[in-house]
Amino acid sequence: MRKASRARCLYLSWLSRPKFERRLYRLLQRRRVARIVELGISSQGRTENLLLVAARYHGDGDVHYAGFDLFETRPSDQPPLSLIGVHRALSPLGVALRLVPGEVGAAVERTANMLAATDLMLISACIPPAGLQRVWPFLPRMLHTDSVVLREEIGKDGQTALRAVAVSEIEARATAARSFRRVA
Repeated sequence: MRKASRARCLYLSWLSRPKFERRLYRLLQRRRVARIVELGISSQGRTENLLLVAARYHGDGDVHYAGFDLFETRPSDQPPLSLIGVHRALSPLGVALRLVPGEVGAAVERTANMLAATDLMLISACIPPAGLQRVWPFLPRMLHTDSVVLREEIGKDGQTALRAVAVSEIEARATAARSFRRVA
C-alpha cells in the first residue's frame, strides 16, 4: 500500500492549492478517516491525495473508498474523466476501491446499504440539486455519529469552498425528500 510521507502530508495540509482543499487533508489526519465516499469526483488528483493521506494512518486494506460519477458521460462543461483511467490510477494505492458509474442519485440508491459507517462524505459542486434530491433519503443509513459530510459550493465570486453539512440538515432534507417521493 502506498502512503503519503510526513512531508507530503504537511505540504498538502498547509501549502497545497487550491487552498480550500487543505481543510480536507487536515481533517483526514486529525480524524484518522478510513471510509470515504465521494459523490461526484471533482479531481482525480485530489482523490489520489485523499487516499494517500488516509492510508498513512491505516494498515493494508483498511481504507475504503467509493466514488460516484458520470465518468465518460460527463457534461462538456466538466473535465473529462474515464472510469478505466481512474481505476488504473487508484488501484495501485492499495485501498478497497469501489467506483460506481452513472447518475449519482440512482447509483446511491443501488449501493447505500453497502456503504454503512462512512467517515467522510464529499459532495461535489457538480452534482445538480435534482440529483441530490434522490440522495438525501439514503445518507442517514450511510453515516454514523462521528461522520463528516462536506459539500463543495461555488460562491458568487467564483471561489470554491467546503461547507460542513450538519446532521440535522441531513435529517431534514432526508425527511423532506421522502415525503416528496410519497406525494409524487
